[in-house]
Amino acid sequence: MLLTPDTLNWIAGLGLPAFTFLLVGLYYSRGENPVLGSVLYMAFFCIHTWVLHRMSLAYPAYWRMILIVVVYIGFHVTAFTLIRRRDYI
Repeated sequence: MLLTPDTLNWIAGLGLPAFTFLLVGLYYSRGENPVLGSVLYMAFFCIHTWVLHRMSLAYPAYWRMILIVVVYIGFHVTAFTLIRRRDYI
């Protein structure tokens, strides 16, 4: 897998908006508060762009790229668990 500028552009241009939209759906239900949904989408898109940038900087070391993804997924699992636990209390 080569992280050339063209590859990053394809990932950021096609996959990132769809992935961000799906991820925002975990935290936001449609119709609750449209402003919140828009702000979450913008924030997550910025974060995903930053994560993709960090992964491109760590490119030759695959273990660093995997570590970045694992930490990011761990963050979402923790946040989602805490939010859902708070909703049940």
